[in-house]
Amino acid sequence: MIKTHDRGRLSAFRRIPAVCLTVLIAAPLAFSQNRVSVSGTVVDSGNNPMIGVGVQEEGTMNGTITDNAGRYSLTVKEGANLVFSSIGFANQEVTVGSQKTINVTLKDDTAYLDEVVVVGYGTARKKDVSGAIASVNYAN
Repeated sequence: MIKTHDRGRLSAFRRIPAVCLTVLIAAPLAFSQNRVSVSGTVVDSGNNPMIGVGVQEEGTMNGTITDNAGRYSLTVKEGANLVFSSIGFANQEVTVGSQKTINVTLKDDTAYLDEVVVVGYGTARKKDVSGAIASVNYAN
């Protein structure tokens, strides 16, 4: 005879096959999208490696930055757009097909560089800064 307090345990055991079946069906669907491991090098117009360039899969939080030699490596969905960005350079988008290596050359974009203000804890646009500001002129 089953005691009353044991009935809850038995109903929990009856759910185990249903949960296992759900996991077995859902797991392949979750991983059905083709993923591609992409790597490459980011350089400037002078063919110098760029350190700290942001490389992000567009529309996601999946991203990385380039190392000291301008190299990056990232796993993304096949067909995704990669966005390469760095202050002072124009953003560049590249669509990922089945290629494994994507090398990028970023072009200078100094049009808006005069409007960037470096603060002690990050960067901000000049019009958004309030408070005391020190200005340093950069002469070529």
